[in-house]
Amino acid sequence: MPGGGVWADAASRAQPIRWKERVLAQVDRANAVLKAQFGVRLEPGEPLAWDHRGRGDDLEAALADLAAVDEGRGADWVIGFVSALPFFPDSPHLLGMAQYFGRHLVLRGMDQLAELQAIDAPCDKLPAQEREQLARERRLHRETALLLHEWAHTLGAFHERSGESIMHVSYGHRVSGFSAPSVE
Repeated sequence: MPGGGVWADAASRAQPIRWKERVLAQVDRANAVLKAQFGVRLEPGEPLAWDHRGRGDDLEAALADLAAVDEGRGADWVIGFVSALPFFPDSPHLLGMAQYFGRHLVLRGMDQLAELQAIDAPCDKLPAQEREQLARERRLHRETALLLHEWAHTLGAFHERSGESIMHVSYGHRVSGFSAPSVE
C-alpha cells in the first residue's frame, strides 16, 4: 500500500486508546497472513483523521464518503475505520465493506465490551482475567480476519462455504487463512 490512505472517523478515533497504533497493528497482523500466503505486505501511510459524519450503521455510505475523500491516487488501497456497533455481530458485512475490484474498504471497530459480554455467558466458569484475555485474542483475530476478508473482496474474491476460510460469509474462530480457490 505505497502511500496508502488509512483514515479513521471521529467515533473510531475516540474508542480505542492510541488509535493510530491500534490501526497499524491490525495491518501488521494481516501482513503476517499475506506474507505467508502470497509473499506480499501492505505498507500503510500515516493514519489520518477522517471527518466522516454519516450514520454509524451505513457502511455503504461510509464507503462512498471514503472514496470521495481519498480517490486513492498513489495508493493500492484506501482503508477507512468507522465506529463499532453497540452489539456483537457475526456477519462480516455488518463489520466491513469493500468495492469489488476497487481500492476502497471500510472496517468497523471491534468493541471490547461487546466481545467480553459475548464470551462471559458461555465461559462463566473461567476466571475474569482469562475471559478478558480470551475476549482480547478473539477481538484481534476478528479484526485481522475482517481486514483480510474485505481486502480480498477488492481483488474479486467471493464468499465460500468453508468455515476455515477468511472468505466465509460469517466470522468463526476457526478462520485461519485463504482457501486454494480464493488464492487462485
